Amino acid sequence: MTPKNLPPFAILLLTACGADLPENWDNAAPIDDFQQSDCAGDPDDELEENEEDSANNLSMNIENGLLNIDFNKAVFRCEQEVEGFQKAEANHISVLLQPKEMNPSMVAKCSCLYNFSLSFPVENSGGYTVDLYTRSDRYGGEAELQSIHTIEMDSE
Repeated sequence: MTPKNLPPFAILLLTACGADLPENWDNAAPIDDFQQSDCAGDPDDELEENEEDSANNLSMNIENGLLNIDFNKAVFRCEQEVEGFQKAEANHISVLLQPKEMNPSMVAKCSCLYNFSLSFPVENSGGYTVDLYTRSDRYGGEAELQSIHTIEMDSE
């Protein structure tokens, strides 16, 4: 069934059921080219390394009009599906990784390290400041935005 064939109430329902985004992220767009690895390790086993080298777990480049981001060893719950969003304002791009289900009724009692690879189109005029954020679900408390790293980038 295409959106053209959907009854009006279904279109309204789809529109009202948008992503659960933080304050000031209303204009963010989902990142379609988004890959999440299987669990790549236990964060407790690599705690010191993870805290000291978080910037080393991140790489970004602009190629063929796409901003490409690889973020390794990101901590989320075991078996938790994550999604990405981006918002651009002038030459400032913010990227958010957060669970698809922000209000789970049950969660795994473990955490995993995940690797993410994502890309999306950007304008090729000038440099960019790129901020990467993560956010946890609300199980057991409010979901706070965590700044991972800010990178100043040149265009292609």
